Amino acid sequence: MGKTGNLDGQDVLEQIVAQPQAARFITAKLWNFFAGQPPSEGLSTALAGVFRKNGNYFKPVLRAMFRSEEFYDASLIRVQVRVRCNG
Repeated sequence: MGKTGNLDGQDVLEQIVAQPQAARFITAKLWNFFAGQPPSEGLSTALAGVFRKNGNYFKPVLRAMFRSEEFYDASLIRVQVRVRCNG
């Protein structure tokens, strides 16, 4: 990944998150966990942008997710309830 030497856990995590596809992967996993299904392509791109713009911190992404209209779509609400009750 472009860095060598005596790396600690923090260094490894920073290298993983620095990869271009990492933001999309991480935010899609978060969305899928809370919403119960994968995000649309546009939403995935938007959430990844929020993640990158805010220094790879989760709080702004979660805020954007929970404030998005997509999160409260009728079809997702049904899935969210089923996933939370069964999980």
